[in-house]
Amino acid sequence: MSAETFEAESVGMRIRSLRRERGLTQEDLAAATGVSRSAVAQWETDRAGQVRGNLSRIAELKECHSSRVG
Repeated sequence: MSAETFEAESVGMRIRSLRRERGLTQEDLAAATGVSRSAVAQWETDRAGQVRGNLSRIAELKECHSSRVG
């Protein structure tokens, strides 16, 4: 992923991209972060305002810095 593409992506798109890079399903990410699969789907489509509180947990799971996610 180029730097320009990464900067243009929404938080939801970043979460989806990182999840897919790790070969995880929405169910996998939901279980690892303690939320429902529908919450993950809402994060990925930028329909949930609560993603910010979970960025550290998402980044930890994905082995990256939270600034890369959001």
